[in-house]
Amino acid sequence: MEYITSNEISLIKEIAGRINFIRQQNNLTQGQLALKLAISQPAVSKYLKERIPPADVLHNLAKLGQTTIEWILTGKKHYFYEEGNARVKDSEEVYSADTDVVLARKIAILPTKAKKIINEMIDLLLSYGK
Repeated sequence: MEYITSNEISLIKEIAGRINFIRQQNNLTQGQLALKLAISQPAVSKYLKERIPPADVLHNLAKLGQTTIEWILTGKKHYFYEEGNARVKDSEEVYSADTDVVLARKIAILPTKAKKIINEMIDLLLSYGK
């Protein structure tokens, strides 16, 4: 029998949370997510609780969430290889675009009344810059 450490349990929960975030941002039920990923609903349920999806499912989740497999697995994104250094670094411009997408997705799932309020707040903030 294979035992799972508390660190591994914590990691699985974090990954499940990011998968659930993608599901919610796309306004999908577990069944609908299963259809989009061409897997069973029980498999989705396991990925939201106790298992890390295989590479092909991670790839499809990343495409659906307009993110990277790395973000699903670690919560971080790295885009550009830094010349002369064996590490990858973020590009501020690319990161801010991702931030905009995440913000837009969060706004998209809000009730209509809240969207109107946010829109008015943005218009007010923009008017201060003129």
